Amino acid sequence: MRFTPAIRWMFILAALASVFIESARADKLDVPDVVYGHKDGMALTFDVLYPEGAANGAGVLWMVSGGWVSQWSPPESQRAGFGYLLDEGYTVFLVRHGSSPRYFIPDAVGDVRRAVRFIRLNAADWGVDPSRLGVSGGSAGGHLTLMLGTASDEGDPNAEDPVLRVSDRVAAVAAFCPPVDLRGMERGSIPRRPGDPAAVQRPIVLDALNFDPAQAAEYSPLVQVSADDSPALMIHGDADLLVPSKDSEEMYAALAKAGVATEKLILPGAEHAIKGDDMKRGQEAVVAWFGKHLGGPSKATGPAAPRIAPLKEAEWTPGQRELLEPRAASGTLYNVFTTFATHEKLYREWIPFGTYILRDSSLSARDRELAILRIGWLCRAEYEWAQHTRIARTAGITDAEIGRIAAGPGAEGWSEFESALLRAVDELHGKARIGDGTWETLAKTYSQTQLMDLVFTVGQYNLVSMALNSFGVELDEGLEGFPE
Repeated sequence: MRFTPAIRWMFILAALASVFIESARADKLDVPDVVYGHKDGMALTFDVLYPEGAANGAGVLWMVSGGWVSQWSPPESQRAGFGYLLDEGYTVFLVRHGSSPRYFIPDAVGDVRRAVRFIRLNAADWGVDPSRLGVSGGSAGGHLTLMLGTASDEGDPNAEDPVLRVSDRVAAVAAFCPPVDLRGMERGSIPRRPGDPAAVQRPIVLDALNFDPAQAAEYSPLVQVSADDSPALMIHGDADLLVPSKDSEEMYAALAKAGVATEKLILPGAEHAIKGDDMKRGQEAVVAWFGKHLGGPSKATGPAAPRIAPLKEAEWTPGQRELLEPRAASGTLYNVFTTFATHEKLYREWIPFGTYILRDSSLSARDRELAILRIGWLCRAEYEWAQHTRIARTAGITDAEIGRIAAGPGAEGWSEFESALLRAVDELHGKARIGDGTWETLAKTYSQTQLMDLVFTVGQYNLVSMALNSFGVELDEGLEGFPE
């Protein structure tokens, strides 16, 4: 990425203010100034904002960074700017890093990587699942966001510092207007100083770029893309003169080529400081993205009233009667069946496959229901959750375990195999494939047939969730919905 001198000046001006958060006072800030590390005798800190309603167990780290300067603001003034996440039940971490001109980009990246490790290590303190962390930020914060999505690791098991033994991988990232290629922007390790003779003056660019040019590729997200990266969303205005939207276009293309789940939202006419309706669109895209990949999606997944009304007996055709009467006789004539049977031909073809998955597959009833409840939770399919909590109890799954399914594979109490089973569901939901490590763990217990049945079980109930949510199928009498 190459900047003209004029654009570089504009970048400097942009660094003087944060353009992504509008401050508005709120009643409380839950946990201010948590110390996650120290450098040069100074503390590295973040703030924790809790949702006012029920937390969904997922966390989002916001990179407080403009021009790689991390400015402090009264934390309570930030809540309104993150209402789009807090209202969805996310716990928000406002992460600050060491700022330029004292520190450069490699320092900032190291700081935020430590922040992720620290939050993962202590996730239980804030009620979040360490496997359900997302990261977001804008401009320089967007760069740091994508660095966490592309250049993370599993930690150093031999490190003396327990924080450094923990992974800094995250489940998904969402970056606003991110610079993705620093090659050609770096200007060496000597900072410009007032009074230097003209012969040694450097080009006027951001002080944070004042690092060794040999490190530029290492700190360029575009160069760091690989197949194991976190799912990434980029949001960019096509009128951005500070960080051209081609940066997001190139990042999207590289991630897609590597097989990483990725999306882009290019906002026509929007500049670097995204505002108004454009910012609202961006925030809605972030909520949807994290909903898909963190397992904490919007509570409102279905229409207020059924879009497809369930069939009444008087409306049954002879073919529908043939299909539904046995269920009526057995007491299992649920809304899901009387709704799906409105498409008689489709219902007739779908039922045999659904019956195999529910009754005849090689999975144990317990494993099957763990997987079904997890995909129902991830899809926020309340009908599916309600029906299968009842079935799960008959399979010996306790109420405590049912509650723990919502917390995910990282919750305490699961065996290694059960954690891998739930993680496989998360990976199928988020990336459409089971990761290598998860597959290897499952394969210690499962046969090839069982591994295949697991994939088809998750696929079947992901499909059913989409139908239930889209059609607006209402809970049957006596069913309990999601826990509060």
